[in-house]
Amino acid sequence: MTDLSNSLADLAERVREANEAGAAAERTAAEKMLNAGRLLCQAKDACQHGEWMPFLVRAGVHDRQARRLMQIARSGLTSDTVTELGGFKATLQWLAAWKMPAADEVVFIVRGEDREHQDSIACVLPSEVDGHYDVTLIGRDGCYFTTQKPLASDPVFIDGRFLNAVLETIAKGFDVPLAEWSISSAPIYLLLDDCEFLNGLISAPADGKAPLPHSYQHMVETLEACDRDFSRENYLRARRAQVLCLSQMDRWPHDPRMMQTLARISNDGNRVGKLAAKIDLMADQNLRAEYVG
Repeated sequence: MTDLSNSLADLAERVREANEAGAAAERTAAEKMLNAGRLLCQAKDACQHGEWMPFLVRAGVHDRQARRLMQIARSGLTSDTVTELGGFKATLQWLAAWKMPAADEVVFIVRGEDREHQDSIACVLPSEVDGHYDVTLIGRDGCYFTTQKPLASDPVFIDGRFLNAVLETIAKGFDVPLAEWSISSAPIYLLLDDCEFLNGLISAPADGKAPLPHSYQHMVETLEACDRDFSRENYLRARRAQVLCLSQMDRWPHDPRMMQTLARISNDGNRVGKLAAKIDLMADQNLRAEYVG
């Protein structure tokens, strides 16, 4: 190591002290912000009807600021993480990008924007239990961690702070800092071999008994579910399933064993088309009703 002059050594120590003091001040500010958010959550739960706005006036906090503070507190992020992300506004931007996957999606987390060359990938998948998710961490040598039971996405209050089990699990096992996470989602059926039935199929099956691709089955199931119980959520899920199935069709193999499968889909096309048109009409009527209302 090069010896520094006395004046430079003194300056280096002063820079170190100032930098450490600034970092400590940032962590202290982040912890105070998180504490304010936790207290606001506690107050919100305790307020009776009509008491919340007077409470905020008394506390000197604007409603929008209160909602942001509570959002950060409920996220389960620590003061160190908030500081690492860049403070209050940067944390809100990060939380806007973070999301749980829909029932037919998978969320991928990688380092930065270069998705072609990654040492680690984190995947969040919906489980069979509503509101719960499975986490898998994958490295260059394959999967090195997967949750043994589904994790709840709703935060829980433990030891004076909110805890998000999904975020906590990824952050502990993933070797990428949160500030470098690049988050994206994709249809969950893209992870599967859409026509995996061909693996054990020697010849084309009999008429009417041909197996169907995963994406097609999923599309029909979501359309039928939406027809039985129409809701905005079910409609959007059905629309996503239709888009996915159309994109997957281009990837279906040109294989003679697919002939009966394609014939079965063709024969069912009229029914499925009418079903899709029916729920589109239901969606249009519901939107009109909301607009008039």
